[in-house]
Amino acid sequence: MDKLFESIDYLSPQSQQVVKGLVRQLCENEGVNTPPEMAPGLQTLEEGIPLWTSWMITHYRPSTIKLYTHYVRSLIKDSQRPTTLSIQQHQAAELLEGVGAAAVKNELKAIASFFSYLYEQGLWFENPTKTMKPPKVPKRRVKSPSQEEVAKLLSVVDTPKLAVMLALFIDTGIRFRELTGLIWGGVNLKDREVTVIGKGDKERTVSLSPLVCAILEKTKNNHGQPGDLVFPSQSITGWNNTDANRSLARLCRKAGIKKYTCHQLRHFFATNTIEHGGESVIAAVSEMLGHANISTTVDFYWDTDEKRNKKVHAEHSPFSQQLLLPVLGEGTNAEN
Repeated sequence: MDKLFESIDYLSPQSQQVVKGLVRQLCENEGVNTPPEMAPGLQTLEEGIPLWTSWMITHYRPSTIKLYTHYVRSLIKDSQRPTTLSIQQHQAAELLEGVGAAAVKNELKAIASFFSYLYEQGLWFENPTKTMKPPKVPKRRVKSPSQEEVAKLLSVVDTPKLAVMLALFIDTGIRFRELTGLIWGGVNLKDREVTVIGKGDKERTVSLSPLVCAILEKTKNNHGQPGDLVFPSQSITGWNNTDANRSLARLCRKAGIKKYTCHQLRHFFATNTIEHGGESVIAAVSEMLGHANISTTVDFYWDTDEKRNKKVHAEHSPFSQQLLLPVLGEGTNAEN
């Protein structure tokens, strides 16, 4: 055994920390106390937060960074050296207190990001989240306005700015952040498409209908320069989601329908397109929405119900296509 421990000294510093982390985890499982050990590059986890947030700047939006940092600070406030077990207990307690599974899952993503970064950089001796699995999140039913409600909404639009906003949401399903960052240089009226910058600064091109192109052309009126925003704002921070949703709520009241948000108009685009195009259009809708994975689109928008199942069966069953009727007819007697 002594020779085994001596051989550990010949391992790389990172491998040594892995071994020590495993030993500590086993001791924890058996209830054996172990002496505290300093992290390779940090004295406390708190010291690692500024380094992690600096890294996140190129990977996440400011709102995500703020939320993730809040989650991690809350965790290490309760425990200076969180373990797999203590994090699991923390999350289990939250679920028992009524915190939603989606919020708990998001919290684990933040904690996992933090420890993964520190461990990969050699700043902390273990990643307690490595083997953890997030809680299952029940499939959410997406709420979006009906076609009748959208028609009423469009009939009461009273400013050109809101008309263009609604037209783009309904026709493309782009996010509000993508809409406010849209510049005239990204609007191609000839080819009927717009180029937007989505999550992770990923660029994608989305098609436009002729009607929306006509609205955009009228709005531009030969005055918009390539670098100008399609939705300029006098505010330093630009047009924000709160103001846009407030304007949309006013239109909903005017139209006599229940209140909807800008994001629910994105849902309207997706659910309507899939409803009319069926399963064959899911991949295309996923790309247009800017989802990183098609499973996200399926989880949110592909709602298999009894009505749809009956329609699919009626159209595609081998008997519906009369492929086997001759064979079946030879072996059966309908009158019996």
